[in-house]
Amino acid sequence: MNSCELSTLDSFVLNKLDISVFSEERNYWLLRTQGGTYFDEFYFNNYIGIEWDDIVDNTIKSMETMAQIVSQKYPEEKRATYVAGQIWKFIHDCKKGDIVLIPNKDSKIIAFGEILEDDIYVSDDGISDPFAQLSIPDDEDSNSIPVLRKRRRVKWIKTIKRELLDPHLQTFIYAHNTIVDLNPYAIFIDRTLSNFYIKGDSGYFTLRVNKPENIPLDDLTDLFIFNRSLQDFINKHFPD
Repeated sequence: MNSCELSTLDSFVLNKLDISVFSEERNYWLLRTQGGTYFDEFYFNNYIGIEWDDIVDNTIKSMETMAQIVSQKYPEEKRATYVAGQIWKFIHDCKKGDIVLIPNKDSKIIAFGEILEDDIYVSDDGISDPFAQLSIPDDEDSNSIPVLRKRRRVKWIKTIKRELLDPHLQTFIYAHNTIVDLNPYAIFIDRTLSNFYIKGDSGYFTLRVNKPENIPLDDLTDLFIFNRSLQDFINKHFPD
């Protein structure tokens, strides 16, 4: 089932049933926030950004050219190929509908968001405001941080405390790249975002047990009967 093919009525019905429809085409990313420095800025202003502000051209056609430009713009940078790869992912690989995760300081909280547009935009922040480009000061009480001008608009969906994350999502926290491909974790991210969702030709249901006590058999039976009825309804009314 393709979410783009759903009618307004279909979308309304599924929404009322609290069933999500996820595109098979979307990708999943982790974006670092420099130790949490940019977490609040990203989250409360609904965007994500990346460094290396001297490179904002989204028409660069190859990684080789990107690496050459990195070397020209940042001659002190010893990892030109790595930097070029990070910029390339942000500009070209991230797309509208992709899911992005960002961690706060010490990765205590992870925010999950959806990228809203295919193209980056370049903010004027730091051009009109002469103080915006100041580096992070030594005074820890100051909130001044460098501006990141290459940006993507994001709609934040939910935040989750680290200890409540799906256990399969705990490992990526230790990745050190600026942008990390999380497609291998897609099923775990999807089930974090929705307990009941449809993706492609399959439906996925997650039963979360959050109590230490025994669950009465009658309660479990009622739950499975309800879900079977819901499954039959979906198969009948949304056969494609």
